[in-house]
Amino acid sequence: MARPSKKGIDYFNIDVNFLEDTKVQKLLIKEGTMGILVYIYSLSLIYRDGYYLEIDLTDLADIIATHLLLREEKDKNAVLKCLETILEINLFDKLTYEFDKVITSKRIQEHFYSVTLRRKKSDRPYWLLSAAAMENLTRYYKQKAEINVDRNVYVDNNSVLVNVDKNPISGDINPQENELLQTETGLLQTKVHKVKVKEKVKEDKEDKYDKRNCPFHLDYFTSCLINDHLIDVYHIDIHRFISLFSELLEDNDFSLVERCFRYTRDYCRKHKNEIYDIYSFFAYALKENIRKMDGYEERMEKYYAELDAYLSSIRNDSEDE
Repeated sequence: MARPSKKGIDYFNIDVNFLEDTKVQKLLIKEGTMGILVYIYSLSLIYRDGYYLEIDLTDLADIIATHLLLREEKDKNAVLKCLETILEINLFDKLTYEFDKVITSKRIQEHFYSVTLRRKKSDRPYWLLSAAAMENLTRYYKQKAEINVDRNVYVDNNSVLVNVDKNPISGDINPQENELLQTETGLLQTKVHKVKVKEKVKEDKEDKYDKRNCPFHLDYFTSCLINDHLIDVYHIDIHRFISLFSELLEDNDFSLVERCFRYTRDYCRKHKNEIYDIYSFFAYALKENIRKMDGYEERMEKYYAELDAYLSSIRNDSEDE
């Protein structure tokens, strides 16, 4: 009897910077630790069965409350409120739930797809990822798995150097010349080998910063970070950088975000070797800079207006005297 195909996955990743995600921070602010617990438990239920759940929020809230031993009605209502907030801030795709009563998201599907690349293809209802997105993800994760694996470099058979094994030395050459030629050839081949190894390493290093290898759309600010070699296209937090800039542009003017971004980027570039967690540092510094700069021009205009008024009053007093 054939083994039934597996629907879900055995585990999902939660990185150490999970709580610094902009949307997760919104959930934490609105619902506290209960919101985080409900979100993680919901992810466990979703990934256990695949990448989506066909269920009403009320029923899901009852299931989660039961598993968490929350038997009071007020506790069930608290779980339901957390789920509603999760939908509202779009950690789960809001439109998919409103139209189909299905709980999923693009991020969930991206992770599920990356984990199940080797599985046999099957129908995927409520699938949010486009064919182009899946193709890019496939290329991205395969390349990520293979990068820096093959460091073997060989001397090209068409090399102008003499290959002792493939080009036997003529018998007319005396033994001392033969030995000297083999020694020189070996040294030259070793030198070529080292040069090609360096070229290979350089190509791999540059390849990490090639935006053409990225399987998803890069916004202006994330592209700048890649161009400046602060992150690369394989960086574990690249999605979080994209989400960070998207959230900041929703609440702030582009010129303000750009001005603070440039200042923060220049600082990080100068102190790159001293920064352990680039995303955490950059996100905190950028938000702080925006907070301090927000309304700066209005405050300066008010200051200059008050200064002008003060100077005018001094001049008027002088004229009166």
